[in-house]
Amino acid sequence: MMFAWLAALAVEALWRRSGRWMLRWPAQHAGLLGGVLLATLYAAFSGWGVPSQRTVWMLAAVALLRLTGRRWPWPYVWLCACAVVVALDPWALMQPGFWLSFVAVGVLFAADADELMASAPASQAGSPACGASNGSSRCALTPLTLLLFQQISAVGLLANAVAIPWVTLVVTPLAMLGVVLHPL
Repeated sequence: MMFAWLAALAVEALWRRSGRWMLRWPAQHAGLLGGVLLATLYAAFSGWGVPSQRTVWMLAAVALLRLTGRRWPWPYVWLCACAVVVALDPWALMQPGFWLSFVAVGVLFAADADELMASAPASQAGSPACGASNGSSRCALTPLTLLLFQQISAVGLLANAVAIPWVTLVVTPLAMLGVVLHPL
């Protein structure tokens, strides 16, 4: 999700640079669609595993709602994304990873709604990199992790805080460049 968010911001910024493109389609819509498409390519490049598929399906469902002008409250959007994932993969309900990602996305939606109500600047609203939503998701996932696995990793929180941005922003983009540019 972090990659999709950053890709959407990059596409939107590039879209805003062209007056001709801006007249044809709003930059927010182009950024949203570009973020989903680039996240799909990222997921395909990373092996198209089940968690990647779920992420792409959830992103596509939310993007479709936003592109069609639907202004649903966040719990409905969250449940719609869940319904799409379960419709495409009914066995997902049996996997702990589904519940962990589903709760994490719900916490991000709730944090986004709280930030919007608090009149946060548009550049920060909904960003998965916001400190409050990151801490909230960790707190929300701890009891669920304990329920599903009967243990909590004390090192896991710190390791994920470092590893997820490092792999998302450095390792995978360099690997993608290495595929395109052989000397890298």
